[in-house]
Amino acid sequence: MTENRLELLDSDLSTLLKKASVSQQRNAALVASQFAIERTSLNDPIVAQALKAIEIGNYGDESLREKIESLVNQLDEIQWDLQEKMDAGEAELSAYLGAFQQARSATSLYFALDADAFNAATESIYEADAATDDLVTLKQRILELFKQPSTPKRGRNRTRKVRLTGDALLQKVKKLSHLPPKRIAMRCGYYKIKNGVIRANLTDFYNALLQAKGVDLNKPV
Repeated sequence: MTENRLELLDSDLSTLLKKASVSQQRNAALVASQFAIERTSLNDPIVAQALKAIEIGNYGDESLREKIESLVNQLDEIQWDLQEKMDAGEAELSAYLGAFQQARSATSLYFALDADAFNAATESIYEADAATDDLVTLKQRILELFKQPSTPKRGRNRTRKVRLTGDALLQKVKKLSHLPPKRIAMRCGYYKIKNGVIRANLTDFYNALLQAKGVDLNKPV
């Protein structure tokens, strides 16, 4: 079963979607991806094509998803390059964050095309939140689909990163083996955000890899 990252971010919304009809789940995925795309000004012909496919019910088109995944990879490369330039004082933070947000928006759209309606909804919402850092507004828009009021809990963090562990981590690392370690770590959720800058947390990443491979880190050497 695919990991439900939204469960860790907002369990109430995840439960609501689990009980929803397939049509409601599909609409939630569409709302989430549109929300992220509008907020981040992501503009590409393939994006418009993918949104149209979702609107007419053409889900699970692997050829279209591959094109969106290619766009995600391109945007990720731009993001990484801008981070390196920013570290060297050759790029502005705003440019880097803009690229990061657009990459997450494209990922939201990628998941919205998933053949599984529940996975499409939960994952597209999770990525849309990463793109906009505005789960409150996004949740309100989704709840409108269910005709019930939004009652967000006070004092909760709006966003929490989810780190892959165990077999899920090993599978992801294998899939991303062509990328540098720092990029793999960040794709798997091992990163820190300080002063608006996102950096890989390699220490925790490597420890998680060892644990996933069955190494007991608490065992005396």
